[in-house]
Amino acid sequence: MRRGKATISNLWGQKAAVLAGDYIFAASATQVCATQNIRVIRRFSETIMELSLGELQEMEINFNSQTNLSNYLERIYNKTASLFSTSAQSGAILSGCDEESIKSLQSYGYNIGMAFQIIDDILDFQGNEVEVGKPIQTDLANGILTLPSIYALESDFSDKYISIFDQSNTSAEVISEFVELVENSKSLERSFTTATEYSGKAKMDLEKFPDSDAKEALEFLADYIIMRKM
Repeated sequence: MRRGKATISNLWGQKAAVLAGDYIFAASATQVCATQNIRVIRRFSETIMELSLGELQEMEINFNSQTNLSNYLERIYNKTASLFSTSAQSGAILSGCDEESIKSLQSYGYNIGMAFQIIDDILDFQGNEVEVGKPIQTDLANGILTLPSIYALESDFSDKYISIFDQSNTSAEVISEFVELVENSKSLERSFTTATEYSGKAKMDLEKFPDSDAKEALEFLADYIIMRKM
């Protein structure tokens, strides 16, 4: 399930999913090329590479308790925030904005993208499966340490769980115990604070722009992203 709907691979198999992905990639490339803007086309290509790198980085750190904050932030930029950043930057470029405005909107996209992924990782612990639209606690089951886990493993009670992750032990009992550790360590609250800081930076990126319906919509989006957990 993704966003509350069955995935293509679940409905029609992995081969159909790969082909559908190829088709969507080609269609999006066609649309980007239609802009005839080499800067946007180049950034589109770079973003595809960053998205792929982020997924590879996530595969590489499975069941690795040595994952740290720096690794995590780099990974979520590549797999998520790069797309937000490029989308905002491209819109600014194609609208004929000056360089300062382009940089501000690129930064806005980066910051809401980082906030979005951190909230997504929080919801993997405490979200409602129906509301989130996908199974929860899947990151733990796959041995992926996200921000709440990284913060929790900084606690004084983490030795047992570091050993568990290094041994690839993700039984239902272990996951339940680890979720309890995360909740008791206040790392969910700490992660939410981090997401809120990124959201705040995104709104600061908009300060140079005059008041308008568009600016108000972007400010609302920055707030909405962190309120998804409510």
